[in-house]
Amino acid sequence: MASLIHASANAPLSSAYTQLHGWAQSSGYQIAGAYREIYLPESGVSSSPQTELETGYTELQAPVQRASIPVSILSPQARKEQKMEPKIVTKPAFKAIGLSYLGKNQNHEISQMWGVFNQRMPEIHSIDQSQSYGLCFASPKGAAEGEFEYVAACEVSNSQSLPAGMVYREVPEHKYAVFTHYGKLDNLGETYRYIYETWLPQSGLEVHPSRYDMEVYDERFAIDSDDSEFDIYLALK
Repeated sequence: MASLIHASANAPLSSAYTQLHGWAQSSGYQIAGAYREIYLPESGVSSSPQTELETGYTELQAPVQRASIPVSILSPQARKEQKMEPKIVTKPAFKAIGLSYLGKNQNHEISQMWGVFNQRMPEIHSIDQSQSYGLCFASPKGAAEGEFEYVAACEVSNSQSLPAGMVYREVPEHKYAVFTHYGKLDNLGETYRYIYETWLPQSGLEVHPSRYDMEVYDERFAIDSDDSEFDIYLALK
């Protein structure tokens, strides 16, 4: 249900219909039933359509549903929010080997580490060379306040012999909310802000106590490309 409070002294009631309908279209919704007008007169004034024309307020209500229309004709904000709706999956436990960084990434150390890791990936006997992971552990042992561990890694079937300077990690089975980041890495911070500051508070779900998340890169990823895509897995409680 969508609603709008209309002040009669400011504009005719018809403008409220136009405004509510416009909001629905720009936000990716469509009106799904009859409008309803609820008259909210000022104190001491009798409630009727006639008095609403002179004083007081009207609450205009309309049932809405997600519009089944092409994404291309939605507003940029609506397209972004529609794309950012996650899927909920359970991923089994897996093992990974890669390079580890511990810190706050204040000087883009993670992107530099990825440059090294991409060159060294052939040293790992991975299950799938076309897929790599960015494993983010929020509270690793020995970390100072605000520090986290990020491991650029590939999935493996066993611990095997570790290449020089690499680490072995086991990730337990989790239920995840899976989001897709679209476009260049320059906007990655915006995607994470949407996940943690907008979607999560509105979802009614809670993150796993470990606060673990990971990035999964496959053949859809293309660095510095507007058409690039990769997935972000947020572990849920």
